[in-house]
Amino acid sequence: MANHFNIPAMVCVNKCDINAENTRAIEDYCEERGIAIAGSIPYAPEVTKAMLNRLSVVEYPCAKVTDEVKRIWRKVEGCLFGANKEQCPF
Repeated sequence: MANHFNIPAMVCVNKCDINAENTRAIEDYCEERGIAIAGSIPYAPEVTKAMLNRLSVVEYPCAKVTDEVKRIWRKVEGCLFGANKEQCPF
């Protein structure tokens, strides 16, 4: 859809450690088409616990996911607002 409307896009692979083969297929697909990967978020049961507690994952204690989500956001934010243009694929 983004390609059809000529909208720059990045991919975030969710639950990247559940199925290495699927994660690699997503990464290969993106690489073949020149789509940047913003990051990969590992599976963590704390994400469900956060939702059940009506909290975002960055508000709930889950260091491995929270840290990655924040890192991905900084990368995307840099592309959107120009702070980190060297990381921006478009």
